Amino acid sequence: MRRWRALIALVSLTLVLTASSLAQWSAAYPGVYVPPPKGLPWYPIAVFGDNRPEDVSSTKFPTVYYQLLREVRAADPFALIGTGDHTGSGRLDQIIAFLDSVTGIENVLVIEGNHDVGKDHGYWLEWVSPIMYFWDGVPGWRFVFFSTEITSTEYSHLSSFLDKALNTTRNVVLVYHRPAYPDVNYNMEAGMKSMLIKKLEKYGNVKIALQGHWHGFAEELVNGVLFVITGGAGAPLYQSGGRNHYLYLLLKPSGEYEIIPVALGPGSGEISVAEGDDGTLIRNSKISINGSPIEIPVRIKLPIKGVDAYAVVLAPSGTTLLRTVIAGDKLIIRTNASTKWYIYYETPNGVILNSSDGGNELSLPIPASTGYNTVTVTTYELLQETVTITLPRTTTKTESTTITETIVTTATKTVPLTITRTSTVTTTQTSIETTTSEGPPTTNVAIAVVAGIIGGLITYSFTRRKQT
Repeated sequence: MRRWRALIALVSLTLVLTASSLAQWSAAYPGVYVPPPKGLPWYPIAVFGDNRPEDVSSTKFPTVYYQLLREVRAADPFALIGTGDHTGSGRLDQIIAFLDSVTGIENVLVIEGNHDVGKDHGYWLEWVSPIMYFWDGVPGWRFVFFSTEITSTEYSHLSSFLDKALNTTRNVVLVYHRPAYPDVNYNMEAGMKSMLIKKLEKYGNVKIALQGHWHGFAEELVNGVLFVITGGAGAPLYQSGGRNHYLYLLLKPSGEYEIIPVALGPGSGEISVAEGDDGTLIRNSKISINGSPIEIPVRIKLPIKGVDAYAVVLAPSGTTLLRTVIAGDKLIIRTNASTKWYIYYETPNGVILNSSDGGNELSLPIPASTGYNTVTVTTYELLQETVTITLPRTTTKTESTTITETIVTTATKTVPLTITRTSTVTTTQTSIETTTSEGPPTTNVAIAVVAGIIGGLITYSFTRRKQT
């Protein structure tokens, strides 16, 4: 519910701006922006493209797309990136069906494809995302999104945007629809490609280009940039012998990365997470697009009261068991798998972390206080300018926890020993954030947000009911 309230508030903000501004950008996203923690060793990001139905008039998506969503929800990556053609023809009911399909997934960041575009970018621009924006959610990286569905007269806007977006010390991932490379006879217009290549040569910081449009998988390394086509999330395949698929990116803040193509459809396996009697079970039977077993990155919220602790595991094929133990003032996680993984939780002073590239046990100190704050922050690109909105939140939490442990010790006989420990922890934290903005809108943002939330609640509710 909080996610949709935040979405409604952001949509409302667009309604109080001028008509000319609304024609250029939209603040509405299909998900709520949740900043990933800083300081983690690597970040899993899911990527998909071309999940549109074969019948472009339909609001029902292909079966493999629903499989993709199940698996992404189980794996819980830090973001879900889309390369376009996420609807059949960009009608409002199709847009709403797409938004509904990704509800509850964090950081859904997508760009339009040719099937998503109506007149002047249509409902996509109003309801889903800007046509040019970037995201700095992963430390050391910037995701730069731009539409390939623009006319040559709009190339000057794209050129200016790329000059701003690529002028960064971060490593860059580009996200757009029509591919530049490889040559698959479904490529972007020659003038746009020429301009893009010149920008890449000028700035030299682009590592990966994520593309769609061609319904298959292909990649080509050109002048140090890995161009990847991922167009296999449900639209009819073009690639002879190809498979439906999506990808995982594993991004390190240092600039290193790994790409894992994941098969979809019959015989492709499943990824699931469940709580069992012995701990958390990750079952991975997934295969790559070439049919071989693969590791899948999975983020799991650990079952600990009073602290949002997580394990991020590169789960191997088979069943991985995570067992959580509290020993004194330590949190201990044991696993049966020898794999790359880490555990962490956030505090007001940063992340508390422990990681391994093959060990079977990790531990962390249990925090003395759990009064840290989660604040929703949305950052988006207005063609050439960036606006940041910070929503304040006050959190008060009181918890009483009783832990009973039974320990059996064995010498010459078995002696049951029961220890009962009761602790009460009360934490209160108030966080008040300020709102900062820069860019074209001259309307007072504080007044606009308040007015927008009220107007948006009424307008959005009426619109959703009418359309559905």
